[in-house]
Amino acid sequence: MALTLYHLKKNRGWTGAVVRTVPTSHQVDAVAELLGVKVHETPVGFKYIGALMQQEPIIVGGEESGGLSVKGHVPEKDGILACLLMAELVATERKSLGQILKELEKQTGEFHTGRIDVNIPPEHKEALLNHLAAGLDSIGQFKVEKFITTDGYKFLLPNREWVAFRASGTEPLIRCYIEAKSAAQLSRLRTACRKLLGA
Repeated sequence: MALTLYHLKKNRGWTGAVVRTVPTSHQVDAVAELLGVKVHETPVGFKYIGALMQQEPIIVGGEESGGLSVKGHVPEKDGILACLLMAELVATERKSLGQILKELEKQTGEFHTGRIDVNIPPEHKEALLNHLAAGLDSIGQFKVEKFITTDGYKFLLPNREWVAFRASGTEPLIRCYIEAKSAAQLSRLRTACRKLLGA
C-alpha cells in the first residue's frame, strides 16, 4: 500500500488523501508525510474505506489484510489491480520493489509488523477488554503516548511504534497487532503484549 501511494503520487502525480484501517502499518503514514498527503484512519472493514473513497479524492485506500483500491476504480479491494500497479512501478523506475522499498526506508526508517492471536476463555474476555478499554500508561516498559478507540484499543508508543488489540466477533480470540522500528523491538513488544494478555 505504501508503494502504491508512492507510485501514484510521485510518478503519476495524483492528488488526494490516503485511507487505511486502524491495524494497517504506519509505513503508509511515513510515506504520506514524505509526499505531503493527508492520512485517514478507519475501523477494520473495506466498507469504511470504500465509503470514504466515494466522499472525497482518495489516492489509495487499503487494509492490513492486503486489500486496496485507488481513485477512480471500484471502491472495493482489487488484488489484480494492485499487482499491475506494482509492475508499472518497477517498469517506471527500472528498479525492483525491494530496491524502491529500501530507498524509501532510508527516509522513513524500517517498519516491522507482527500479529498475535490469543485464545481467551469467555469468562476472562470481558475483564480483559474492560482493562484495555480503561487505557494503559505503558505496554511493558514502553510508555503510551496516545490511546485510540476507533476500532478496538490502539496504543501509540514513542518512535512511531504501536500495538492494537481487537476482539474477534466470531471466536474467543483477542488479536494483537504490533509495529516496531526494528526486529529486536518487535520481539520486546511481542513479549510485553503476551504478558499483558496472559499468554
